[in-house]
Amino acid sequence: MSKRVGKCRDKLMLILVLVAVVATAGQGKLVEIRRSDGEIGTVDTNQRLGICITGQLSRLELGFKVQNLVAPLTKHGFRVDVVALLGAGRPQYVNNRSMGTDSWFRSFEEVERYLKPSVSSLRVVEFKQPKRPRLDPKYYRNMDKQGAFEGLMKFRNKVHVSQWLMQQECLFHFLEMEVQNKEQYGFVMRLREDAVFFGELDLQAFEYDDRVRFCECEGQRGFNDKGMLVPRKLMNVAFPAPIKEFYFHADRKSYIEQVKKKANPESFVHHAMQQHRVSASTSLAFCPTTLSILGPSTRDFCFKTKFYEKSCWLSTKWANNVRRPHILEKLVAHACPDDRGNFIHGHFPKS
Repeated sequence: MSKRVGKCRDKLMLILVLVAVVATAGQGKLVEIRRSDGEIGTVDTNQRLGICITGQLSRLELGFKVQNLVAPLTKHGFRVDVVALLGAGRPQYVNNRSMGTDSWFRSFEEVERYLKPSVSSLRVVEFKQPKRPRLDPKYYRNMDKQGAFEGLMKFRNKVHVSQWLMQQECLFHFLEMEVQNKEQYGFVMRLREDAVFFGELDLQAFEYDDRVRFCECEGQRGFNDKGMLVPRKLMNVAFPAPIKEFYFHADRKSYIEQVKKKANPESFVHHAMQQHRVSASTSLAFCPTTLSILGPSTRDFCFKTKFYEKSCWLSTKWANNVRRPHILEKLVAHACPDDRGNFIHGHFPKS
């Protein structure tokens, strides 16, 4: 065989390989789900998914996130990337009844070692909290904590600004990681550092690829801000929407009239999504709640979910929707007490 024939054969083989790669690229791995309307649908799990965890290193929980989110999504076929964007320092709380001592993770290096075996790509980044961000009296003087002194209102406003800045920075990391991995995301997610899922995330959460999903429970007259699930096509608008709305659209008149002196981050996020024309809805399949770390050495914690009368969490609709009634029992049994005794007391060690 001549060298020319050999080269032609090699080129032909290369072309065939490339054609095969292109033909198989993007072919979905379809998983059947029961949609929220009761109909049967499918979700393509052959996608890259990004999760951005924002908040404080001193309040970080990762065990449930890996067990009930990263691991099952990976098993279904998702390629999961994680960005941990965390501020250093002692834990800070905006609610007096919040409990907690210290994190289960002492350093950013510990976080990286814990997550690295479970994810496709990882970034652990220290977020430099702004010391004196510009605040807005129209916002903090109309908060739903009427009666609190102005210093606390300003502190709450500062925490909200930091949260929205971190959410915007998530976007920058996702865009860089898409270039790094040479693959766009199908969905991206933002979670608070202390947010957890009771059980494995229900794939019903991915039933729509044209709207942002928030938890249906604890909306506080807006959208539950403990987490959001975002289709890639809405990522560039949804992630920076709250901070852009806060700083670049300073006229709060329509928002303040709407909330009637009960401003909070949940209602402001709802307002920001509306103003930036981001299609969004709530879901019972995507419902993280938060926990308080009680003892780093014993790994004890309790759930911070609020059990008010007719609470969404206590509804049979929620329990039946996720088809895991035993999770509701665990949630009720291990709820944190508050300073008025309205929560069921209990905590337990992380297994």
